[in-house]
Amino acid sequence: MRAADGTWRWIRSRGGKVISWQPDGRSGRFIGTHSDITLQKRAETEFRRTARLLRDAQKVARLGYYEFDRKNDLLLPDAGIYEILNIYDEEPVYTFHEFCGFIHPDEREQVEAEFAAAVQENYAYNNIFRVIARGGGSEVWVKAWVEPGIDNEGGDISPIFGTIQDITDVRQTEEELLQTQIAVETFRDEVLYIDPDGKVLYANQQAVNAHGTEGTLTGLTIGDIDPAYPPRRSGSATGHISGKKIPHP
Repeated sequence: MRAADGTWRWIRSRGGKVISWQPDGRSGRFIGTHSDITLQKRAETEFRRTARLLRDAQKVARLGYYEFDRKNDLLLPDAGIYEILNIYDEEPVYTFHEFCGFIHPDEREQVEAEFAAAVQENYAYNNIFRVIARGGGSEVWVKAWVEPGIDNEGGDISPIFGTIQDITDVRQTEEELLQTQIAVETFRDEVLYIDPDGKVLYANQQAVNAHGTEGTLTGLTIGDIDPAYPPRRSGSATGHISGKKIPHP
């Protein structure tokens, strides 16, 4: 409805009661109400927008949340957790022990015991472990958080809230970096990572053994390590010290 000031307002109209009739039997006068619900509609629109943004953020972050009802021993996942577990055709509800069945067998007993202790003692808990997704049985690395319930009046504790996040990509990247680090550390030649100004960012053990000062090269410049090295700004991809090739970042 358009208001007197020209703005459009949301109105809830409720039909009223006929209070008089015309001679031909038609209604003459009746009463009803109009309520301005513009603010309510704005709040509903904002709520839907926020909920949509939350769902989008969860999907990007591969994050889901759950509630654990201790009284009825029920763990209630949201759509984000179902997606992590590759569950799309239904939305099952699990007991705590049933849900722990998704945890990798090598870690299940420990995680289940730690989670149960956090629930029993009502304290915060987090851990990183693997779960087995439904269907193909792929392993998914997750980080789980448990937030303690809140004491309500009368001694009751609210349901426990928690989140589970898929961090498989992060774990794979960490593993690749670790393998690279091991390969560099055990490389039989000297390896130095040098910034554009010629400062050493990293040196493997072979380089430290050959040129180290008190066991480290990090922070030194090429000139500090080899005074014969040309004093210029290092911007190329490779350099040399005492005739040995030096990888640059």
